[in-house]
Amino acid sequence: MSAITPEMLLHDYNGNVYAGFAVIDSPVHHSPSGVLYLVKPGVVLLSRPSVNPDGLAGFLSGFDESLHFPEYLDDPTALPDGAQLCKIAGQVCYMSFGRGRTFNEQADRYFDNLKSSGHGSVFEHAYFSMLLYGVSRSVTHEIVRHRVLSVDNPRQNIPQCGL
Repeated sequence: MSAITPEMLLHDYNGNVYAGFAVIDSPVHHSPSGVLYLVKPGVVLLSRPSVNPDGLAGFLSGFDESLHFPEYLDDPTALPDGAQLCKIAGQVCYMSFGRGRTFNEQADRYFDNLKSSGHGSVFEHAYFSMLLYGVSRSVTHEIVRHRVLSVDNPRQNIPQCGL
């Protein structure tokens, strides 16, 4: 079974991307008496993480040169901003910027290790804000109450926090 990608969902639900943000619109309908209504829900990605790893240069250069922390910025594998932000948060926590660190190429392994050790708080650095409309308050409150979209939720399998 293959993973469902954001691109697949946008295609399947006639979504679009505006200024780099995904939108699945639900048109407003009018009844003969003028009552406005929706026939399906809609979702709009309002915000997503943006990261500047190069901003770490001053911080990393403040440590003993033998630790090679500034080399962290030379990692050749790019990650999505959300994933990169989570990885930086974890590596700041453990001060693991040296040559023995996990490189971006092995980010999946790094995130799996964090999840299995119960240190999921680093994933909460990658906040996404979405507008869900045309759904009941009970749906939105269940999402909030049970954190069904949270990476920390053990009942789901999210391959990378930046997706």
